[in-house]
Amino acid sequence: MKFERMVMFVVCLLSVFAFVYGDAANAANVSADGADWEFVVSHGSTEQSVNHIYAARVAELLAEKSGGHLKMKIFPNSSLAKMRESVEGLVSGSIDFFPFASAGFVEFVPECALFDMPCVAPTLETIRVALDAITDDIKPYFENGNMKFFGFTDAGFRELSSNRPIHKMEDFKGLKVRTMLNKNHLMFWKDWGANPTPMDYSEVFISLQQGVIDGQENPLDLHVDAKFYEVQKYLVFTHHIPFNMIMPMSLDTWNSLSPEYQKIVEESLVQANKDIRDYSDQKLAEFEAFLTGEGKMEPIHMSDELFNDMKSASANTYDEIRKQVGSELVDKYLAAAQKAIDESKGN
Repeated sequence: MKFERMVMFVVCLLSVFAFVYGDAANAANVSADGADWEFVVSHGSTEQSVNHIYAARVAELLAEKSGGHLKMKIFPNSSLAKMRESVEGLVSGSIDFFPFASAGFVEFVPECALFDMPCVAPTLETIRVALDAITDDIKPYFENGNMKFFGFTDAGFRELSSNRPIHKMEDFKGLKVRTMLNKNHLMFWKDWGANPTPMDYSEVFISLQQGVIDGQENPLDLHVDAKFYEVQKYLVFTHHIPFNMIMPMSLDTWNSLSPEYQKIVEESLVQANKDIRDYSDQKLAEFEAFLTGEGKMEPIHMSDELFNDMKSASANTYDEIRKQVGSELVDKYLAAAQKAIDESKGN
């Protein structure tokens, strides 16, 4: 009798564990307020950042389209996990979504190095058309990394601030510019004659102030947030790299959803990508007006000739990225960009 009771106890205990840790509608994702799913979202930026606004817009759309059955819990400021840990969480399934720059995924999806190619297209409109044209080509590479990819949005281009004016290629010579610790970025800045200097973002302002570096490059929202205008004279609209943002989902989580919920998730991400582009366009105009207003910084809008010279000088970087991701993907991207450029000119 005692033995039978013990067996019953063990069976009950195993059932509890199966419910808590196992399938059971992925119990860890069931919201306390009755929503079918409460997705976990991690990012490393503030609640005022585009990353957070992006995630919040997806959360709003999910709740709206699902009648409240799909919700999100967003953890900003690396409060849940840092950047690398967040990507690892996507891969393992412990984190459901991670909104971040595409450059942050290169280690896990090497084909993301494609977007390190500088000067692919001169306007946001044309680069966005090119990115959208190759979205379906990128999806399988994320799935190989156990992530679901839904396309691109952005926070504009990375732009250069400098204490010297840049009007021609010779002006880049010897320019000590803080860049990302990214071998492709280092290569094209060197190709242009500059002296790229990777350093932690937290050190950039004081390094500019003390003359350790001459300039830095970031999307405009960071120029404003970090108050680089206090220690930089020129804002050079280089448009050299789009600040692509993506919000992949754990493929494990995606595969756990019903077809109905998968459709809602995909529709919500695609809509949010469009909405954040519109938001970015509005904010970029505001940021430019702020940075160049009241004599803060002198704007320099590069000529088409200089942009094309920068692209031509980047041949080494293009060749290196071909080796990293394959010529087929590079050629598709460049062809899509050139088609968008030609159509924008009415060709």
